[in-house]
Amino acid sequence: LKSVELSRSSWESWYYLGRCYSSRGLTHDAFLAYRKSIDSNETCSDTWCSIGVLYQHQSQLLDALQAYICAVRLERQHVIAWTDIGILYETSGLLLDAVACYQEAMRVSQEGCPERVSVESRLHSLTGNLCWKGFPPGSPKEKLPPICDAFYMPVPSELLARTIQKGLAKDTQAKPPATPTLA
Repeated sequence: LKSVELSRSSWESWYYLGRCYSSRGLTHDAFLAYRKSIDSNETCSDTWCSIGVLYQHQSQLLDALQAYICAVRLERQHVIAWTDIGILYETSGLLLDAVACYQEAMRVSQEGCPERVSVESRLHSLTGNLCWKGFPPGSPKEKLPPICDAFYMPVPSELLARTIQKGLAKDTQAKPPATPTLA
C-alpha cells in the first residue's frame, strides 16, 4: 500500500498490490488493483496472466482464456501464460488444445527454467494418457473455443484500457500454437 501511496501511476505497485490481494482471497480488490496496473501500463503481460488466474479461480473460463491470450499476444515467450492456458484446456477436457499449449510453453522456455520441468512433466503425462486411454468423457461447464480460434478472439471492452488495442494490434505476426504432435 505504501508503494501505491508514493506512486499512484506505477503499474508495478498496482500489479504487486493485486498479487497481495489475490493471495489473501480478496478477489474484487485484486481485480481493481490489476485494472489500475493495466491503466498505467497496458502492455504488462504479467498483469493479464494474473487476471486470467483470478477469472479461472472464479470459474469464468472464457474470461480467463481471453486474459491469458492477451498475455501471450503481448509477450509470445510468456511460459507461465502458455502453461496456464494449457491447464485451463486440460481441466476443461480439451486435451489436444492443452497439449498444443504445453508444447508451445516448452518451445518458448529456456533450458533449465523451473517452469519447463513442470510443463515437461504435464506434457509427458498428458500425451501418455491420450495415447493409452483416449479422450475423457464429459464436457466442461463453460465451452471453450479451440486454441486456434481463441487466439483471434477480440478482447472484451471491459478489460481494455484506452490504448491496449494498440499494444495488442502491434503483434500482427501472432499465431496460435502449432497442431500438437503426440509422438
